[in-house]
Amino acid sequence: SEQTLTTAETLRDVVRAVHRLVPSRLMTTGSVLPIEPTQAVEPIPDNVQTLQALLTWQVTHHPERPHIYLYEETDEPMVLSYADLYQGSQTVAGGLRAKGFQPGHTAAIMLPTGCDYLYSFFGILLAGGIPVPIYPPIRLSQIEEHLRRHAGILLISTMALSG
Repeated sequence: SEQTLTTAETLRDVVRAVHRLVPSRLMTTGSVLPIEPTQAVEPIPDNVQTLQALLTWQVTHHPERPHIYLYEETDEPMVLSYADLYQGSQTVAGGLRAKGFQPGHTAAIMLPTGCDYLYSFFGILLAGGIPVPIYPPIRLSQIEEHLRRHAGILLISTMALSG
C-alpha cells in the first residue's frame, strides 16, 4: 500500500510487507499477472510520430482496447481503455487551456502511477505542453530533501525552455 511505502525506512521493510500480503502460492509461481492473448491489429502508420498522434490513432481504431491494467489495493485490475484515457486527457487539456496554458509550456506532474497521472501526462501533451514527471516522496521523513531536489529540477526545466 502507499502507506507502507511512505513509512518504510528500508527495502527490507517493503519486502516484509509484500511477504505478509501476497499469498505464498503467488510468490512461487513466478508470475502474478494473468497473460491474455492479444488480438492482431493493423500496423501503426508511419505518419503517427508523437504520443498524441498515437493516442488519437488508437482511439480512432481501437477505442475499447485496454491501454493499461492498473493494480491498486485489490487483486482485480482496473482496465483503462484508450477511449477512457483520451476522454480523461481531453478533460485535463481543456482545464489547462482554460487556465491560460499555452503550447510549449511545461507542467510538473507529482502523482503516483494511476489514472490521474496518465490523464495529466497525456492532457499536457494534448494541450501542446511538455510534461515534467517528478516522483512523489517515498518516505515522509525525507520530504524536505525531496522538495528541495524537485524545486531544482523545476527551475532547470523552466530555464532550459526559456533560454
